[in-house]
Amino acid sequence: MKTVLTMKWGTEFPPHYVNILYDAVLSNISGPIRFVCLTDDDDGIRPEVECFDIPDLSLEKSRYDFGAWPKLCVYSETLYDLKGRVLFIDLDTIINGNLDPFFEYEGDFCALLAWPNWKVKLGIKRFEAKPGTGVFAFNIGEQVQILDNFMSDKEGAFATYQNEQQFLHAHVRGLRFWPAEWVISFKRHLRQGPILDRLFKPMAPKPENLIVAFHGNPRPHCLVPEENQQWAKWPRNGRGAVDWVRKNWLQYDYKDAAKFLKFTR
Repeated sequence: MKTVLTMKWGTEFPPHYVNILYDAVLSNISGPIRFVCLTDDDDGIRPEVECFDIPDLSLEKSRYDFGAWPKLCVYSETLYDLKGRVLFIDLDTIINGNLDPFFEYEGDFCALLAWPNWKVKLGIKRFEAKPGTGVFAFNIGEQVQILDNFMSDKEGAFATYQNEQQFLHAHVRGLRFWPAEWVISFKRHLRQGPILDRLFKPMAPKPENLIVAFHGNPRPHCLVPEENQQWAKWPRNGRGAVDWVRKNWLQYDYKDAAKFLKFTR
């Protein structure tokens, strides 16, 4: 049994993000699957998705809005009745290929290598390898030190780290990175550079790019409608549908294109 886990809280991601991710995962994985969503509101989520309340970490609302701190709850010793290996995928993610390799890749904690991250030390620029928590895999109950350290001094964590991803980097054990081509960034790898983005649309992922991460803006739904909508902020340019994003989303869950486009306006 392969278990895929995601989280949804607040109103930034409507329920169709969960439904589309579920359908995409189901279409790109072999064998029995369990798809679980930790959420504060399961309204509109399809019944095939197992929904559980987000475990309470006694966080103020601002910690939900900024820093993604609730994600640390997955590192508890027990997480409902989940067992064994779990693959976590953020909602703002497009599945572009088979997900089986993510379960076959060995490592205590496997994550994507966060994109260009340069650290200046003594006047020398060097690349610092840090994990991204948009896509990661671990065994339930085997990274409890992450949550334990957070719960023992939450205010210290907030003062020292900008988000849960940075906190995880400081406390995770057995970190290993996915092959770089497996998970790529829409903004860093597919979007055209400045000026060129006024002439050319974003590139499509290659077959070896199994997942495309949409961290920050734009979100995937911004690139689906064919309405000449502006989805980039000046001085960058991005307008209208991105064909491969539109095709991907419309094949999962929302089969009625007209209904979907009306919903996303």
